[in-house]
Amino acid sequence: MTMTHREALLLASSNTPGFVELQQLFQSAVMSSEPLTMHPQADAMNAAIAPSHSLSPLERLEIYRSMYPLRCESLLADDFPALREAMGDDEFIAMTHAYAYAHPSRSFTLARFGDRLPDYIAARAVMPAKRRSFLADLARVELAV
Repeated sequence: MTMTHREALLLASSNTPGFVELQQLFQSAVMSSEPLTMHPQADAMNAAIAPSHSLSPLERLEIYRSMYPLRCESLLADDFPALREAMGDDEFIAMTHAYAYAHPSRSFTLARFGDRLPDYIAARAVMPAKRRSFLADLARVELAV
């Protein structure tokens, strides 16, 4: 038996957690570096989010999960153009995605998202010390401007 969209909405609303719990569930989904089908809270996500006419709850959340690091990358590229140039696209993209997961935004706005980037770069052991120091200082200069 197939459920109508309205029935699915009613079912989802009867199992919906409170607002704070829903926010935490959504953040957990967005910040997951693994596909949501593998997420330990996948069942809760399926129960809390209503499906659309064409997408399951996890498919809907997957859109946000896959877009979050790309949005962070774009934001940091705009704020740190010299850093991006110095690192090169591939290294910059990999670093911004890792940074996005290591330092999720604590604000409703991403305006200050890059504030911890210089310290993050300085602490990255995957780079030689001189390079880390140069790139962290470059990021500090761009942050100050």
